[in-house]
Amino acid sequence: MNRWSRNTYNWAYRFLCLRDGERCIICRVRPKPGTKLEIDHIDGNISNNDQDNLCLLCKKHNCEMRGKKPVEHKRIIHSYRLQNEREKESNSAIPATQFTREIVDYHSGSAEMQANTLFEPKFRGWIIDKVIAEGEVLKDDALNSGAEVVGCSVQAAKGYLKKMSSSSGILYEAINSFGQVVLRLKNRPYKHTGKGTDENGGDAFPE
Repeated sequence: MNRWSRNTYNWAYRFLCLRDGERCIICRVRPKPGTKLEIDHIDGNISNNDQDNLCLLCKKHNCEMRGKKPVEHKRIIHSYRLQNEREKESNSAIPATQFTREIVDYHSGSAEMQANTLFEPKFRGWIIDKVIAEGEVLKDDALNSGAEVVGCSVQAAKGYLKKMSSSSGILYEAINSFGQVVLRLKNRPYKHTGKGTDENGGDAFPE
């Protein structure tokens, strides 16, 4: 779809803030209180909502990027993204789970810690993309497919998903009309022909 619903946009914005920090990727400016940055589609295709095609820009730089050819647009954003990644690498580990090197030293940590640092952000990004695109995903398939895609074990994927569907996470579990456990974004409206129960015990599929 070309236009996101308000809730979908808000969740995509939250994910980008967790991944990159809430600041323009070019000038590093943060939004004023009560305002938000703009979500930029790097390749110029507003239907391509892959996580790697999205970043946050201030209004000024988002307008400037719209005037660039897609190849130049991608080159500029990629350059700033690499610069920001190098800075983030020296200051923090995983923004999505708020680990910092003041708490856990990645290089001296266990093999499990190092693996989680590599796999968890990829798993989180993959599953968020999938839920945004499809509305809901089967929990069992999400665990097995996600583990296969990012290269982690199913057991590790279960741990990542347990955090994401906790009371502080952005997902919740529900039962679809076939009695299967599915994952959905919290506070997002759904359309469906069946009936189910949402996180508050009501109709999970409002029209």
